Amino acid sequence: MEVNPPASGISLLVIDDDDAVRHSIASYLQDSGYQVQEASSGELGLELMAQNAPDLVLCDLRMPKLDGIHVLKVIAENYPYTPVMVISGVGVMSDVVEALRLGASDYLIKPILDLEVLEHAISRSLERYSLRRLNREYRQQLEQANSDLKANLAVLQQDQQAGLQVQMKMLPTTPKHVRQYRFRHKIIPSIFLSGDFVEYVTVGEDYVILFMADVSGHGASSAFVTVLLKNLPASMRSE
Repeated sequence: MEVNPPASGISLLVIDDDDAVRHSIASYLQDSGYQVQEASSGELGLELMAQNAPDLVLCDLRMPKLDGIHVLKVIAENYPYTPVMVISGVGVMSDVVEALRLGASDYLIKPILDLEVLEHAISRSLERYSLRRLNREYRQQLEQANSDLKANLAVLQQDQQAGLQVQMKMLPTTPKHVRQYRFRHKIIPSIFLSGDFVEYVTVGEDYVILFMADVSGHGASSAFVTVLLKNLPASMRSE
């Protein structure tokens, strides 16, 4: 059974005006299983980026016309989640510092004598950016979940406020005069909907029944029980 190499399916773009260096790097990486595009200038490199953005860019810093720093700026602005590794000569360390400041994922010094070091650096950069991408996706999912939760809580609160208004309208007026008695009450629920209820009921000509209810639990289920309690005296009288 044929086993695909770990680099299979990963696309790279090598930008370097030195044909020998570029071909050497591209050939080695292709043998390692990478899909490699080559660009002999910064302009061509950006054109290839626009056509088919790779998973990683390997770019020389010192090139005529459009140098690596400018290429890095364009990529950072338009492809912020594509890692860019820079290649620099020994005498241009100031450019390396600038490249790292602009977001280069790593740098290598010419000449690259051991291409295994290059391959290891590429794998490391891809892994770091993969973790960043996953973190970004998780953060976006979390933000979306928080947004959905806030929206659902707002709807629930509106429903509970509407339910509270209905429930309060079911309570008797206060103060309430029943024959020679004067009743006053005040109910302060701990949440919007609760199972707290009070009612005054006349029985015959001589009696007034005051009953209070505190249904176990809170929320919609207990509030529904108070609706039954409200209708209970009327049902008993009709029977």
